[in-house]
Amino acid sequence: MAGIGFVLNKSLKGDRLSSVLKIYSYAGMLSAGAWVSSIVALLLVGFITAFVHGSQGPLDGLIVYATTLAFSLIATSPILMPFTRHIANLIFAGKESKVLPTFFGAFAILLPIALIFAVVFFNFLYPDQSVIFVYSVILLFVVLCAIWIAHILATGLESFRSVMLSYVFAYGFIVWATYYFAPMLDGLVVIFLLGNIFLLLLLMLLIIKKYISDRLISYSFFNPKKFYWALALSGIFYTLGSWIDKIIFWYNINTGAQVIGKVHFSILYDIPIFLAYLSIIPGMSVFFYRLESTFAEKNDFYFNAIREGATLDTIEHHRLGITNSAKDTLRETLIIQAIFSIGIYLNAPIIFNFLNISSLYLSLFNVLLVGVYLQLGFMSMLALLYYIDRRIQAMWLSVAFFVLNASLSLLTIYMGPSFFGYGFAFSLLIMFCASTIVLTNLLGRLSYETFMLQ
Repeated sequence: MAGIGFVLNKSLKGDRLSSVLKIYSYAGMLSAGAWVSSIVALLLVGFITAFVHGSQGPLDGLIVYATTLAFSLIATSPILMPFTRHIANLIFAGKESKVLPTFFGAFAILLPIALIFAVVFFNFLYPDQSVIFVYSVILLFVVLCAIWIAHILATGLESFRSVMLSYVFAYGFIVWATYYFAPMLDGLVVIFLLGNIFLLLLLMLLIIKKYISDRLISYSFFNPKKFYWALALSGIFYTLGSWIDKIIFWYNINTGAQVIGKVHFSILYDIPIFLAYLSIIPGMSVFFYRLESTFAEKNDFYFNAIREGATLDTIEHHRLGITNSAKDTLRETLIIQAIFSIGIYLNAPIIFNFLNISSLYLSLFNVLLVGVYLQLGFMSMLALLYYIDRRIQAMWLSVAFFVLNASLSLLTIYMGPSFFGYGFAFSLLIMFCASTIVLTNLLGRLSYETFMLQ
């Protein structure tokens, strides 16, 4: 995210409320804008197919799209964080001319693998569907994998308004096409595919415009000796940990139902968890801004002091600066999010009534609301660990999150409906406490480990 904190700070003019709201809006767009725009588009598509055109069939397409989205995130999770780190290293070393060839190199290696995997996997997942449907889903999966790679570079561009407009235009096209063509299932999947191809092309144009190079492809990212294996494992297990409770509810005979082919969903779990995740956007905005401005600056001061041979007193002063900045970042994030979460909890009956959602979901929603709040805290701890380059610790925490969420979610299903959601929430409570202890100890030992264990 090189330069983003600086760009955001330029928007902060004094202590005026308008400028504060402006920078947090920008931070929100960068941290969750792509996610929010896609969710809004899916909600509009669902509304159009169900109420404007009076058809329920295409609603299955939303579940197909969400499933493809989930599998593409899981499939690319071993690559995304190592790729991010590799690109950050190139930018830090002043080798920006190698960024674009590395980007194309990642495409050249990963997309053929994604295509082969998708052909096998989606033919298995949708054995009775038409050729148009299956191969549209296969191409959609490959395009989404490419978008996640492109998104890493695009969100680091200083022209982040253009990035967000790309998402708005692409998902706007999906909504427009759904409204005017009223497609059935096959047509809806094709529209999703075309919209995401449009998005990928827009992101690639912005990246090519920013990073100029005289080479086309570089495969340096795939050097096994320099590959960040701990980050790859962190990505796999954190992503699986974030999805495993949903997958368990989808495929458990008591909580899931078949939609199309071998794709399932859970009407009990999916709606409240979907709404609960929307609630953490304010906290994500605050954390993103504080991380990329204040904490990033303190982090740079500390490691620059070490590289430049500063005195021990100076280094210790900057270590305390990192520690205090981490505490302030986490405290502000969690307090702001707590205010919003409490407000949503108190007004949940009104919100559910407005959205015409049964009040039977309220008790599960309240549990999941606490769970996603704790996930925001855990995710924040992991981000700080990555910043201070403690990859191994972050990896083991991610593994523990996956194991706990899987085992506790299974346990709560067999305990009965009154316990649904508690496995997710308790696993994150444990991981939040554990990551807090790990981060606190590491920050206290940061100078010792930097000098003695490298």
